[in-house]
Amino acid sequence: MTASDQGVTSTNIKVGAVLLDLSKVTALGLGLNNFDTGTQQRMFDTYFKRINDAGGVNGRKIQPVYATYDPLSSSGANSGPAICVRMAKDEKVFALTGFTYTAGSCAAVQYKIPVATLNSELDSVFRQSGNYMITQQPTL
Repeated sequence: MTASDQGVTSTNIKVGAVLLDLSKVTALGLGLNNFDTGTQQRMFDTYFKRINDAGGVNGRKIQPVYATYDPLSSSGANSGPAICVRMAKDEKVFALTGFTYTAGSCAAVQYKIPVATLNSELDSVFRQSGNYMITQQPTL
């Protein structure tokens, strides 16, 4: 990793974190207790702080960039495709993590941005990503 890589300076690394917004389905009883976007962001803040307090990554501090993903929206600012473009082109993140869904597959396949997703993904997407995507869940 060099200071010329997208999202990397001599002091910082921009990492996009996608938060899963289930607020629209909570009224239907489909949401999860203690899983609002604020809780998710505090989780990531804690994780990034621990890394930064330990010296960062190769001496660079993680600079988080957050996006909220609405799984019920196929278009609009909180849709996967919009988050992908915002993170890749506007925010110019080095990597993407969280509940990435279509934003992650787009970032890995189209923009060759490393993605560490918290959700499972289609095996075909992993193959298309050219090893730019990892997950803790098995593929579908």
